[in-house]
Amino acid sequence: MRTSFLFLLAVPILFLSCGCSSNTMSAPSLRIQAAAVNQMDDSTGSHLSQDIILGRDLLFTPDYFPLIEGKRIAIMANQTSRATVDRLIDDKRTSLIVIFSPEHGFSGADAAGLHVSDSVYRSIPVFGCYGGGDATRRIPLSLLKNIDVLLFEVQDTGARHYTFISSMYLAMDSAADASIKFVVLDRPNPANGCVIEGPVLEKEFQSFVGVGRIPVRHAMTMGELANLFRNESVIMHGPRYPREKETDEYWNVGTLDLVTIPMKHYEREKSWDDIYGPGKWIPTSPNIPGALEAMMYSGTGILGANTLCEMVPGFRKFCAISLPFVSTGEKLLAFIDAAKSVYDFPGMLLSPALNPETREENVIVLEVVDISICRPVASTLALLYVQRLLYPDAQFFTTSEAPGIFDKMTGASWVREELMGKPLPPFYFMLERMRREEAAFENVRKKYLVY
Repeated sequence: MRTSFLFLLAVPILFLSCGCSSNTMSAPSLRIQAAAVNQMDDSTGSHLSQDIILGRDLLFTPDYFPLIEGKRIAIMANQTSRATVDRLIDDKRTSLIVIFSPEHGFSGADAAGLHVSDSVYRSIPVFGCYGGGDATRRIPLSLLKNIDVLLFEVQDTGARHYTFISSMYLAMDSAADASIKFVVLDRPNPANGCVIEGPVLEKEFQSFVGVGRIPVRHAMTMGELANLFRNESVIMHGPRYPREKETDEYWNVGTLDLVTIPMKHYEREKSWDDIYGPGKWIPTSPNIPGALEAMMYSGTGILGANTLCEMVPGFRKFCAISLPFVSTGEKLLAFIDAAKSVYDFPGMLLSPALNPETREENVIVLEVVDISICRPVASTLALLYVQRLLYPDAQFFTTSEAPGIFDKMTGASWVREELMGKPLPPFYFMLERMRREEAAFENVRKKYLVY
């Protein structure tokens, strides 16, 4: 009877994969940037076989160097952008005054959630912009009073809950407060810049793991996101946090003097490994050692508050999960079969494995065989759904505070409410609601695609 029920729940679902050939824009500044990209492409002819040129490389060309020449410069950077920092220090025509570092620090070695201490790099002060409270995550205006331009170059993962997006947004707001130019040196979205996936953040769940009303996978570069955040600031964000003073009710990002230096030869449908080849990723944090982990983090990374565990010793991070309520190979295979009946897990193979810690057969390996069609968010929600379906009495959240954390990670209370529903609704209800939210976001997103 259960097998028949599961089969009825299995439905094909179309996920939004948009914008791969669109350069449609509305904001005047974006038209100028798009024209600049097209001019560069025209001057070189077909670029399909050429290496990608990052925004940081174009910064030192005649078209963009006036932005920093003779200026007092600050930069938000980490280990992924150290080459840019070194070049700014070594170039006698520029004056780098201060470095700001996001979560994990300038070295990228700090564990998740740890306070980032101030330090010094090659005689340049490094101010940590991540700590125990919102106030320690903003750039203090006192550190920008003698700055002319604030650069931003940090490699992101493409997931809303990875905090580099939030650090960029707070830096944008500080630059607007200080009335200085903010320049984004653009980089690729490592999964690809086409696939939109996951619930759109609801305003009441705005936090440092969800600063704007975007899906879990937004399929945009940081430069595109910066333009989206500035021009859609009214609908993207809730009340300002933290406030510099009691009268600070709203963000100032809408007034920001923003420049995005686009990449050259970037093709948004390509993943990181398509662009650079395997093994070329600089770890963005201790738990994201590769581009595959960066992509999978968008899905299994939401499990931090759940009893399903996404960090299994002996397996690639975020690429395997353990099920503490399963202890035998027979039950594990039944769980996998049920999951495949509920959802087709595109681009992914599910395999059983032995837990090296408990010696129990309770690990599911999530092997990505086609990153272009892989859907880590929907796949993760499907596994949570099957837990509720087969083990409704098993502990679902780790603590009493965990449901609130889960809501912040998914960005929407309806996900938890659907999963905890009695009776449990069909899984395709969740997929269909995500599809509607993804489509609505695409209508906003498409105006800001540069590539």
